[in-house]
Amino acid sequence: MWGVNLMLRTPSDPWWDDVTTGSIAEARDDVLSKSFREAYQKTAAALGNDRSHWSWGRLHTARFVSLPLGGSGIGLIERIVNRGPFNVSGGVEAVNATSFGVEIFATTGLPSMRMIVDTTDFTNSIAANSTGQSGHPASPYYGNMI
Repeated sequence: MWGVNLMLRTPSDPWWDDVTTGSIAEARDDVLSKSFREAYQKTAAALGNDRSHWSWGRLHTARFVSLPLGGSGIGLIERIVNRGPFNVSGGVEAVNATSFGVEIFATTGLPSMRMIVDTTDFTNSIAANSTGQSGHPASPYYGNMI
């Protein structure tokens, strides 16, 4: 991040130039404008043009794939053992630390377990697994914590 901070202070730094554009030498504002335009276009393509319907969770979703059966390629089995997609909150710098792909937006990582510990009364503490407390797809506790 410090390198980006330094580059932002130098609009004509050669690192801003997109060498694939030939004789055109891009500067900071050219690259930032192009990046924001492309980001807006990708988001609109994914969520529609009406920004009042945009939400982080609609764009960033998570699927819980139970391996190896969940990746078997057999639709019936995959529908039994997999869950999702679900809207996901959080981000790389949030308490609910999640990560996502820039190109496809799908969540690529999220907390597998969350816990709140009451240090004055440990019996008042709670924990949750990402999916549920059971590993059996027929159990009501298989996906109850998603």
